Amino acid sequence: LDEVRRRAAEAESRASAALADLAAAEAVQVALPAFTADVRDASELSVAECREQYVARFRPLLIRSIGALTDPTPWTLAWLREHCGQKCAAVNVGGSQMAASCEVAGVEVMTIDDLAQRIEARSSGRSAYLYDCSLPLKLPALCERLAVPVYFAHDWLQRTRRLHAFSRSWPSLFVGATGTRSSLHIDQWK
Repeated sequence: LDEVRRRAAEAESRASAALADLAAAEAVQVALPAFTADVRDASELSVAECREQYVARFRPLLIRSIGALTDPTPWTLAWLREHCGQKCAAVNVGGSQMAASCEVAGVEVMTIDDLAQRIEARSSGRSAYLYDCSLPLKLPALCERLAVPVYFAHDWLQRTRRLHAFSRSWPSLFVGATGTRSSLHIDQWK
């Protein structure tokens, strides 16, 4: 029991430190210039130019008119309910995807149908957001109905022969109501 108390105290301390870091980061963010990204039309952007001018230089880019990436286009809540409504997934509730804590609080396991009902009703008082749900692991049938744009088909992490913790984790599905947000993060593989 003492060991459990000690570990709980350590976790609480780490969570408090993370929240303090979040406050410091928010204060710095106010002083930063506005984020800008180039906007390009797919018909005027070659794969080579995308890789040389943006990917290799870590420059943000929004590509418009890239074409249909899902079948059907777009995936709707009704379509997701029909094709995978009984599948279960961990869903963030009450905005927990924005928290910088070391807790699992704010996550409920529910069916895609239940998620869709909560998003449509918006009556529960706690928002529901399917955040970073692995299609290959949780909803593999959807992978057959998803196309990866040619600009990103070179994803070396997916093409490596070596297995790693996330070998079959991507692509991911995010489903939330209009206005849903999550904190920004970078998956670094260096």
